[in-house]
Amino acid sequence: MCVFAAFVFWGLLFFAPHQLSGCPLSCECFAVTSSVKCVSKSLLTVPKNIPGYARTLIFTGNHLNQIGPDSFTELKNVTNIILSNNRITELASHTFSGLTNLRFLDLSANQLALIHPEALSIPDSPLQELNLSRALHNFTALTDLTTALRWGGLWGLLRLDLSGNNLALLPPGMFSYVPSLQQLLLSNNSLLAVYSGTFSGMAHLELLDLTHNAFK
Repeated sequence: MCVFAAFVFWGLLFFAPHQLSGCPLSCECFAVTSSVKCVSKSLLTVPKNIPGYARTLIFTGNHLNQIGPDSFTELKNVTNIILSNNRITELASHTFSGLTNLRFLDLSANQLALIHPEALSIPDSPLQELNLSRALHNFTALTDLTTALRWGGLWGLLRLDLSGNNLALLPPGMFSYVPSLQQLLLSNNSLLAVYSGTFSGMAHLELLDLTHNAFK
């Protein structure tokens, strides 16, 4: 019986969500997948005391409004963050600078109105995929994003999703700061035209999705 009890204990420890290792209240922590899941909990801020083993953070469906450098501290192992379906209106400079291994960032379905110039700046540019689908609230956010791409040093970015943002135009040279981009998704916008040189210098581009726009 003791052996069976021990087996059950270790099974619960590694294969079920738990509150061990300082798992934040209202979250589920999975040691076996190195992930922390806080979904649809009406959170107003990013929880503290996230376990150091965490590689994937899922905060979708909450009420997060603004995030900054203090939102993600002591999380150097994190490679994936999903912040979709929140109410984020502002990205402060250096919000993700402490996440030196971040590869995937999902900010889709937010209400970004202000993106500071160094909001996407991360040392040594580890980011490979950025999802901003249905995330830009207005044209100011688009021009802010152009500046953030310029200052972010995102030389290794491979995939950028800007679909569903009601974009009517693309600022000249917007994508010249992400030269390694392989996939660019611009579907479900309101683009009337794409000007000459918009995609110049993108030698690695393999997929360009411009479907469901307003081209004449």
